[in-house]
Amino acid sequence: MMDVLTLIGFGITDALNPFSIAAMAYLLATDRPVERGIVFIIGTLFIYFPGGIGLMEGWSAILKNILPALPVWLPVLMYLIFGLACLTFAFYFYRQGKKNNAQEAPKLSSLSLTATFIFALGSTISDLPTALPYFAAANIIASLSDTLVYQLFLLALYNFIYISPLLLMLAIRMSAGTKAQAYLVKVRVGVDWCFAHLLPAAMALLGFYLLARGFWMIGGVT
Repeated sequence: MMDVLTLIGFGITDALNPFSIAAMAYLLATDRPVERGIVFIIGTLFIYFPGGIGLMEGWSAILKNILPALPVWLPVLMYLIFGLACLTFAFYFYRQGKKNNAQEAPKLSSLSLTATFIFALGSTISDLPTALPYFAAANIIASLSDTLVYQLFLLALYNFIYISPLLLMLAIRMSAGTKAQAYLVKVRVGVDWCFAHLLPAAMALLGFYLLARGFWMIGGVT
């Protein structure tokens, strides 16, 4: 149960992506907001979900075929590495929030639906190398069960959490119509605040949890 809660925590942390939320806000302010918003979400999932399957299968192969032949202390080392990486990213995000340098959003009002889809693919691919929570989540999913259906369910849950801010913004735009712009501005401001304040704290908590688990496992190894 604790691993599932950790997985959800990683998903929430990963969902606080200020660039994709800012892009979604701009798309929802164009003349074709719903179509562009849906295409952007589909394009994001088109890369993120298969990418997660690849990560998960890679971890599954390691756990089944490689890990038994490796030293018993290696899982402990992995937890410690992920924990230190989370703390490093927490410090980095904290510094970025202190600088308060908002990334300039691209001009999206003239994008066709095809260009919107390609833009979503490119932005998601560019984010993958820094998607540390996704790498850790794939490891957790692979270690929780050998059943492919359950693994895919957990991966789908993670992806749903990841796109939940985008779905919320789309729902606001569809329900409030042209009046939604003020709400979307508040959403962007709220996400920027979360990125500056809550995300570093969440990453730090996850880092300390992974380090604590790694040190706890040391007792079992020794």
